[in-house]
Amino acid sequence: MPTRLVCAFVVAAVLTTLAPAVAPPGSLDAGHIRVLLRRLDSESFRTRLRADTELRAMGKGVLPLLRAEHERTDSLEVRDRLTVMIHDLTIDERVGQLVKLLGDKDALNRARADYALRHAGAGVVPLLKKEMRPELGGEQRKQMEKIIAEMTPRAR
Repeated sequence: MPTRLVCAFVVAAVLTTLAPAVAPPGSLDAGHIRVLLRRLDSESFRTRLRADTELRAMGKGVLPLLRAEHERTDSLEVRDRLTVMIHDLTIDERVGQLVKLLGDKDALNRARADYALRHAGAGVVPLLKKEMRPELGGEQRKQMEKIIAEMTPRAR
């Protein structure tokens, strides 16, 4: 796997744990966003990282522009970064399905769902709490409680 791609995935994993899964949309400056999108293809890793972080901080409101750039760009670096950003910013749309998979009969599906939820970071905890329903199976409920407990920030 190319080094830049591995770095992009590592950075995305770190940023996912630092940024909330769903940030409130603010006023979006399309010109500034275009500048940040160009910076995603910079030769400088720091410049790419800062642009990535700033775009993520804009939350779901920036998704249409990220998707449009994903379709338009010829840069593999930018496309890979945008794929990860779009995936991370839309975790709220997949939580329900991932919770269902925690109760799947196939152990591999359960493990993948667990991994995806944990990989989404602490921002997914409120979404998981909303999915806690009485009709959840015992093992499914236990797994969700375990994920929530392990991902909830502890007070010092």
